[in-house]
Amino acid sequence: MWQSHQARCLRAMEHLSEGASVTDVAFDVGYDNVSAFIAMFRRVTGMTPGQFSQNR
Repeated sequence: MWQSHQARCLRAMEHLSEGASVTDVAFDVGYDNVSAFIAMFRRVTGMTPGQFSQNR
């Protein structure tokens, strides 16, 4: 399960780095709920997707 989260997070980071919105990325990597995606991203990376996007 952890590897699945890591793989989704890596794909999400790619999309976010390309300028995609958090909502679009959440759905693109298979989440039906943006809040669940943000929580997973924070658990894996230690920051929210928005913070990641600002720091890129």
